[in-house]
Amino acid sequence: NITHQDNTLFATLFTYDASGRDLWLVMSAGARQADGSYFGDLYQTSGPAFNTVPFSGVTVSTVGTMRLRFTDGNNGTLTYTYNGVTVAKSIQRQVFSTTFSACN
Repeated sequence: NITHQDNTLFATLFTYDASGRDLWLVMSAGARQADGSYFGDLYQTSGPAFNTVPFSGVTVSTVGTMRLRFTDGNNGTLTYTYNGVTVAKSIQRQVFSTTFSACN
């Protein structure tokens, strides 16, 4: 999941860790680089359920980095490092309506 504003990306990554457990990660401030990619720290959060009162005890840990490089408005490469292990995946836009990218 990627949200883009100006020269910054906010990206979430839903994947699995080495033991097969669900793993949710976030790059909250991926900055545009000179080569056109976006790069930033990768974080893992933990805490109480969203409806816990009072809502407290949230922790944020830096666990690696993430880079997104786009070849066009619909395709790119996601490369991330989580706890020292690097993963690279091809990514593709999922279109949910008839609106087309202004990036093409």
